[in-house]
Amino acid sequence: MTSLVIALILIPVLRQLRKEAERTGSVVNVPAREQMVDITPLHERLREEFLVFRRRGWRR
Repeated sequence: MTSLVIALILIPVLRQLRKEAERTGSVVNVPAREQMVDITPLHERLREEFLVFRRRGWRR
């Protein structure tokens, strides 16, 4: 019962913290652009490269 009461009290507190963090410009749970890693499977990347190659044509 105590944990339920504490959880209900924490909801508005966490909302306020999130609003303050967004207002100051620090974004929560979003990695920086240089930390992001492309996890696209190899076959998908190869297919995309092939489609770009076909659209451009092999004669330039």
